[in-house]
Amino acid sequence: MSNTGKCPYILEPVFDTGDLCIVAVNAADFAPDPTGTEDAAPAIQEALDHCHAIGGGTVYLPEGRYALHGNLTIPPAVTLRGEWVPNAAPNGGRGTILCAYYGENDPDGQEQITMLACSGLKNLYVFYPKQNLSQRIPYSPTFRQRNPRGTDNITVENVTLVNPWRGGQCGPEGNELHTLKNVYMTPLNLGFFMDRTTDIGRLIDVYIGPKYWAEFTLTPDAAPLSERAQRGLRSHMLNNVTGVLMARSDWEYVYNLFVDHCRFGFAVTDSPSGAANAQFSSVHLHNCQTGLYLGNLNAVGLAMSDCRITADIPGLHAAIHGETRFATVAMFNGVDIEGPYPYDVVLDGPGWLSFTNCSFNGWTDTAVVQRNGGITLMQCTLGEGRHITMTDEILSAQILGNTFKGGAKIVTPAAVAHQVQFSDEPLALPVAPRGGHKAKPTPCRPATDKLYLAADYGVTTNPDVDNTAALQAALDAAGQTGGVVYLAGGWYRVDGTLHIPDGVELRGVFEVPSHTSGGGAVLRTTHGHGDEDAAPFITMGEGAGIRGFVIQHPHQNFNDPVPYPWAVQSRGKHVYAIDVVFVNSWLGLDFGTYPSDGHYISYLGGAPIRCGVFVGNCAGEGWVENIQYNTHYWPRSNFENRPQGDEWRIHWHKQIDLLDALVFGYCANEHVLGTFVFGSKVGIKFVLQDGKGTRGKIIGHGTDGAEISLHYIGCDDVDLINTELVAMESPKDRMYILSEPNAAGKMRLFNSLMWGPTDYGYILKGGNLHVQQTNLNRGNRTYFTVEGGNNELVGNYFRERVPHVVMRGGKLDMIGNFSYYDTNVFDIERPADLIEEVTGGEYTAKYNWNLF
Repeated sequence: MSNTGKCPYILEPVFDTGDLCIVAVNAADFAPDPTGTEDAAPAIQEALDHCHAIGGGTVYLPEGRYALHGNLTIPPAVTLRGEWVPNAAPNGGRGTILCAYYGENDPDGQEQITMLACSGLKNLYVFYPKQNLSQRIPYSPTFRQRNPRGTDNITVENVTLVNPWRGGQCGPEGNELHTLKNVYMTPLNLGFFMDRTTDIGRLIDVYIGPKYWAEFTLTPDAAPLSERAQRGLRSHMLNNVTGVLMARSDWEYVYNLFVDHCRFGFAVTDSPSGAANAQFSSVHLHNCQTGLYLGNLNAVGLAMSDCRITADIPGLHAAIHGETRFATVAMFNGVDIEGPYPYDVVLDGPGWLSFTNCSFNGWTDTAVVQRNGGITLMQCTLGEGRHITMTDEILSAQILGNTFKGGAKIVTPAAVAHQVQFSDEPLALPVAPRGGHKAKPTPCRPATDKLYLAADYGVTTNPDVDNTAALQAALDAAGQTGGVVYLAGGWYRVDGTLHIPDGVELRGVFEVPSHTSGGGAVLRTTHGHGDEDAAPFITMGEGAGIRGFVIQHPHQNFNDPVPYPWAVQSRGKHVYAIDVVFVNSWLGLDFGTYPSDGHYISYLGGAPIRCGVFVGNCAGEGWVENIQYNTHYWPRSNFENRPQGDEWRIHWHKQIDLLDALVFGYCANEHVLGTFVFGSKVGIKFVLQDGKGTRGKIIGHGTDGAEISLHYIGCDDVDLINTELVAMESPKDRMYILSEPNAAGKMRLFNSLMWGPTDYGYILKGGNLHVQQTNLNRGNRTYFTVEGGNNELVGNYFRERVPHVVMRGGKLDMIGNFSYYDTNVFDIERPADLIEEVTGGEYTAKYNWNLF
């Protein structure tokens, strides 16, 4: 059982989920009833409020059943954590179970759990004891993001919502930076709803379906739902439940989502605040009446890669349905549709659906029904049956290089035959790697579970005291055994440098991703002011880690930035950095100067100025996940030197002038997922170290508000999947991608979304670049300026009436590109006219096409 010594202490969990938890407050000390008889909400709330009052941290709620007759509010910088059976196994009546009674018959009322800025909900169950299938009771949402002090960061992780009416909600009030990770639920109306989400939301490892209620028991001796009850539950969900409903969300990142037995697996619509764009990877929608419902998207559109939409029951509607209001773009790369849907794809709206390297099998009527808009099918495989049926209302269709079992069966009305481009010539296009993101096989932990409290060594929040010696003494003590040095919430002055010994972790109060708006533990450093070549503020030995705190430079100047050395530098292998915020560092995290095999980076935040992260010198595997750099981390803080009002733009423009946000050098096998940068000169850069570059897979990178979104100087072999690039605001030439004349290695982009008022979309001077399936939504001068290298453009969608390609050198192959406007650049009779200007180089062009 869990130890309940003097707080803080290291939790010995009943059910181990792999991480190390430091308990700041034990809710048992406030005597909530663990039997489910008396209302436990007041006592739990008292524990949460007490934790906030002492600076934040984790409130541990031991195993038991806790009745909630009132609302719970999780304050900023506080995580409520219990016991949870890992890997979604049947709980057998075990774990921390919140028995929810609040919000009955009030579906639009106050939620059961309110989550404020930088709060977390982890490792527990929420169960509605009064809910039943014969007389279903509407309830308010189980959790909701409401942030009166700011809009930033909530995290729900390792949580099972057994039988909510509505699971979670973010919006329609302004909100940003939600993370749902390893969440399981059986909703009776709606799983998760988001609207007016204006910075990146993340759905990672989210599972929605009937099994989580079917297998749940409230007590160890209780029986799960009967087979008859389970049939009724499946029928209800299939006809009444929406798994995820997305209205306005700016750049939603969806990875490894599974939805089973819903009326709509994932539905996209709009709201008064706007529409959404999103990217999906490793999503599986199963046995849903409509797997993916496209009501409306914004012009940026949706990218869906390496996903599945399947069914094993007949009588459903469609795997993908573009409704009559769907008027933008959705692109599918490596998506498999299989099962007895009457229709795999139905397009009723005037938008464009693009499928590359996809498969269609098992439909019972027609694979693709096109009643409007445009469709592209390239290098797809289709099983036997009626393949495509068009009406005379369609705008355009490209059907290129596909494989049709039994021969192509396509119905095309004579009136629109001239708007259809067909070729069965094999295309031999590169295929994006499948299999998703490789997770790190072992959790990041210090060498031992021994706890050292920084306060015991004299570390203080007194602003007149330099804590360098005291904090180093705590770290050195931990270095004798391995373990964790823990900083309680507060601001700590540290004038000198720190070294984290081998096997030691320096940790603050955050157990989940955080923001400057959430408070927490803050290290305030003036070390190295004016000298970026000085020793780093923090160095880390082998197996060392940092987690859950903020680094801030109180003498930094947003109007005239001051150089500083690296805030953190690794000096050994297997180092890690998790949930750390670099508020205004000149140089942020250096995991590349010294060998960094086995490094792990997860959810760094902040607004760095010259370099955010440098990763390299890695001959083994490495991981970078969910970086979230954005200009707003500094102005939304309470620090005295923050930009205020419109001054944030000054800081943003300094970043545009100076910042290389993410830099990758030599990485022999890098795994990257869900990174994002707003405000930079270069969003993501690839360079060589001693002639060697990066080899790896990057899923879901986004650059926004940059001068150069991606800079390709040299790599080994890189695949970028679901990449979003925006260039704007810089007074210099803005572009999505710049490749240098001697760029080494090969780079492939699959299924990308690119927009913003760029000057030049791509300037390609060298290297080997393959660009497959991109929605190019904005451009001012030209989309592609080719001066060198070997380049391929395949299946790209050109939205603006600007020159598409300027050819000045190098080599370019263009296959199956698509132009919204009749610019005479994609004329099937004159394929060479894809080139707006030719002064050098060589090119080929085929199957390029105009919409009108």
